[in-house]
Amino acid sequence: MDEDMRVHVYKRAVEALVYPASDPDAHRFEKWTAHKPTNCSECNSLLWGLSKQGVKCTSCGKICHERCATIASQECFQIHDQHSSSLDLYLAAISEKMHRTVINNTIMFKTLRDAFFVVSEDDNDIIIEEIRRKILNLAQTFSAVVKVKVIAAQGLNATKDKRVYVSVAVGQSRKRTKTFKGDGIPYWNEEFSFECYNYHEPIQIRVWNERDTAFAMVKHKLTKEPDVFLGEKVIEVRRVGAPRDVWYKLERRTTDSQVSGSINVNLSAIVENDITIAPFHDQYMRLHEQMFVHMHLTQSSPLLPISPEPNKEDEGENYKLKFLPQVAQEIIDEFALRYAVEPIFRMMVHYQLLVKYHHSLNSALLVMENLLRNLRYQMFTLVAADNAVRAVGATRLMEEYFDSSNFGRDNFARLLDKLLSSLRLDLQQYRELYPANDQMKLQDLVETCQLMGSVLEFQQQAMGILTTGKLSDMIVESMKECLKSTFELIISNCVPSGFSGQGHPGLVKSETPFQFFNQLMEQIQAAVNDDRTIYAPLISRFCSQNFGDTSSLEMWNMFCSTIENLFDEPTNIEIFPPNANIHLLYSIKRFYKFLLEDVPGCEKVVPVYHHWFIPCVRHWLKEYQHSALLFVDNAWDDDKNNDKFARHQNQPYSNSVYQMFFFLNKGYELLHSLHTPDGVPMDEDAKHVHFHDFSDVICSVVGHYVDKVSEHLPDSVGELEQVCTWIRIEGCQWRQVL
Repeated sequence: MDEDMRVHVYKRAVEALVYPASDPDAHRFEKWTAHKPTNCSECNSLLWGLSKQGVKCTSCGKICHERCATIASQECFQIHDQHSSSLDLYLAAISEKMHRTVINNTIMFKTLRDAFFVVSEDDNDIIIEEIRRKILNLAQTFSAVVKVKVIAAQGLNATKDKRVYVSVAVGQSRKRTKTFKGDGIPYWNEEFSFECYNYHEPIQIRVWNERDTAFAMVKHKLTKEPDVFLGEKVIEVRRVGAPRDVWYKLERRTTDSQVSGSINVNLSAIVENDITIAPFHDQYMRLHEQMFVHMHLTQSSPLLPISPEPNKEDEGENYKLKFLPQVAQEIIDEFALRYAVEPIFRMMVHYQLLVKYHHSLNSALLVMENLLRNLRYQMFTLVAADNAVRAVGATRLMEEYFDSSNFGRDNFARLLDKLLSSLRLDLQQYRELYPANDQMKLQDLVETCQLMGSVLEFQQQAMGILTTGKLSDMIVESMKECLKSTFELIISNCVPSGFSGQGHPGLVKSETPFQFFNQLMEQIQAAVNDDRTIYAPLISRFCSQNFGDTSSLEMWNMFCSTIENLFDEPTNIEIFPPNANIHLLYSIKRFYKFLLEDVPGCEKVVPVYHHWFIPCVRHWLKEYQHSALLFVDNAWDDDKNNDKFARHQNQPYSNSVYQMFFFLNKGYELLHSLHTPDGVPMDEDAKHVHFHDFSDVICSVVGHYVDKVSEHLPDSVGELEQVCTWIRIEGCQWRQVL
């Protein structure tokens, strides 16, 4: 608030506290006899009988039926003639009441002053004294111009033949709108002006359905009320401030009245020597927020718990809900009662504040969910009462009731959309906001999902808004965003310190080859394990899919994007030793099994990582072939130098042949282990490529051995048998390799 508005709202709140509406002056009704035809001030019908036809208040002079006295306004308006002998006593009673209130509620005034921090304690005493004099002056010499603009009405309990009009009365002056005829929503947009000279004068706004018949004319002569009563709203002049379009729920006049619907009017009162710079509903919003911030953010008072189910005895307009700690609650209650701020509006204002400040408060999510339940209960209770009269369906009445709320259906819809967006943003940071090692924060995660479900349900059932997504999809999609940011954070943590930003961080040489990818897989496994064991069970009742499986798939897809094109460049393959490339392939195979082994639908999916490493395996086979040829040469030289060509009982072939095929078998076992199922489907294409290349290695190595033998064949044919013994190869050896 700007400073002028802050001071104005503060003074209005002090005025409400100094002369509290919660301590009304009750009517003092006594039996009374009318000596001429007189109408009841409540139902406006004739008082029947020869004597003691009704009752009359000895203080204000109010006249009504005895049955109407039970539902009459509890506050005696104390209407007195300025020249009456009782005026001095009346003013003295008001002064005594204000003095007693100020003395008995010092804590309340101090709390209000601390919340607004606009004046010092001495200045505050001066303001209170000025307000007391103002109230006495208004009670003695009050003059105001009251303007009432009747705009429209909806949900009326009218017959099919609608002839609806509105009568407005202030004191003895009474005016009416034109008659609206038709089946649509009654609309008048007519403005009336009244002069008022009493601070407590009631403004009576009554809705009627006109009867244009001869019988109605006769009834009018007898009762002065020929038309059907559809509802009324009575509000005192003192509760009217700056102009504002306000919806009022129509009230009954007697216990037999069949009333439903609401009326939209614009009320304003231009009071002499008094200025109101904002409507009272707007002032209440600012007062409520100021007290909310002071109690919960400045003084760190905990939020009041709200029961998810209201008391059954509290229904309709009698329903009261505590929003703030005791003293602050009394302050906003007095303001709301003084200036006719309805309970539904107050609940929506409090909900708006919870949405605005919920990140700074503990247990705010649970309070918001329970308050939304209470709001829905309150509205359904009022709708049920109207539906019993009109019988047009609860859904239609609920939409009408929201449209007629002074908070605004569109405003509340935007508020709920804002809340949903905020909750989804929170879920997009669930690892940061709800860490896995904090049980209290994890409970907040559950409450976040619960609140999202309540908001979606409220939008559909109470506001008639068809949401485009399901709760499960919203939760999972929001948490997927967190997975993306988590992966980016893991990447940044794994980037080597010597990385210049050029090329791929996985290709930076360090003490351990491919240290970047090994750390990356290790941290991804830790994150996925948290999702599977901690987060997924918490949100399982809100989601139709397993979030642990979703996390595994998302992490695998993002991991693939970091490595799938790594070995397309031949220079990248040669950075690390070939054995390191093969070791990385084994690590990725284990990583893939950890992530997707138990994910439904992935058990038959052929992984793609073998295709990434085809260039690496070929590079390793070249290195392996070179090593095999050197190994064969060394083995041959060893046989030749140590005369190991002799035939032995357990080795019917030369030692070099044995070592050659032993070396080839080890290469075969390594390639075979790459494609062993082990719970992971085989990639037949990659397997075919690898073993095709390995067959070339076998041919090259065996051919090289044959060439070595050919170079040393003796010229004597008689020694040929001995030479053949050197290279005798058992069929099992060939089968084992090929």
